Amino acid sequence: MAIFIQCPDCREKYKFENVHGGKNLACKCGRKLEIPPAAEDGSDIKECPFCNALGAPDAVICVGCGYNFNTGKKIKAPAEDEPEEEQGPSTMQKLIPIIKFVVAPLVILIVGFLIYSSVTGKSYGISKTAPLGVFDRIDREFIEIKLVKDAETKPIPKDFGVEGKIYTYVDEILKKRTKGFTIESISVAVDAQNRVVGFYSTFYPPGEGIPTTGSKVYLRMLGFWKDEMELPKSPDFKTQRVGGDGRLGYNMDVANVENNVVKAQWSKEPGPTALQASTDMIIVSLKEFKVEKLAMSPEQEAMERVSKMFDKDKKDGADAAKDDDE
Repeated sequence: MAIFIQCPDCREKYKFENVHGGKNLACKCGRKLEIPPAAEDGSDIKECPFCNALGAPDAVICVGCGYNFNTGKKIKAPAEDEPEEEQGPSTMQKLIPIIKFVVAPLVILIVGFLIYSSVTGKSYGISKTAPLGVFDRIDREFIEIKLVKDAETKPIPKDFGVEGKIYTYVDEILKKRTKGFTIESISVAVDAQNRVVGFYSTFYPPGEGIPTTGSKVYLRMLGFWKDEMELPKSPDFKTQRVGGDGRLGYNMDVANVENNVVKAQWSKEPGPTALQASTDMIIVSLKEFKVEKLAMSPEQEAMERVSKMFDKDKKDGADAAKDDDE
């Protein structure tokens, strides 16, 4: 003989042998159910999931409360002295699958973003007095992501507006992987109070269809630009001619932006190969300093070295001619 019960929430039906009477059951929906005791004569019984009245196993309507076992609804109102019963699964129970598969992942993404923003800001030491962070925190952060700090430092350019040192970090793993062909770096300008007053970075965005994974500097700078500094995601680039109209000249796209805290410059020059969309440099400084004086692009530095060599050769030639005249 058997005992028939039905879950009041999801209306799942169960059949048990009489020996299981009086035991508890966890329904598939999570509701805890109690199996009624078996009938004394061993006959089949069916329990109403709402009023717990017992009836014949083939009963369609509960004689105790009017519950329809097939439709999950009642055909008569409960008595005045009885508490109002639920009419099948509640609205919240029907929404559980939607919450589980749609709302929950969305909440996780939002919380994850807030945690990322909070942790990143704290790891850089960003505050009102140090809008770009403090050196000790950034130094630790860059070392943790396996950027290698150069042993040598250089002074902040005098025209920038404050004295201090510049520390440079290189992605040696990427450099080794590309046999020294791709060198991406971040340089951090630090004042005497250990505040970061500016930084600049050189990186190579991949060409169309090339994945971005592997470029720590590129991804880190994009995140810092958009999330920490809240600068425009799509700055307005304008083409400039660098190095004159001669053979050494070339075009460079430059975007200058600022907000209440910082000034920034993002420049794009031709990429070294088809794998790189461009050679990019981002320079950011506190608003009170001259961002354009903090750094030059690798190409500009190379042109300046060549220019200095020409000037030196010219001077040496003039000195030699003067000595011959004497």
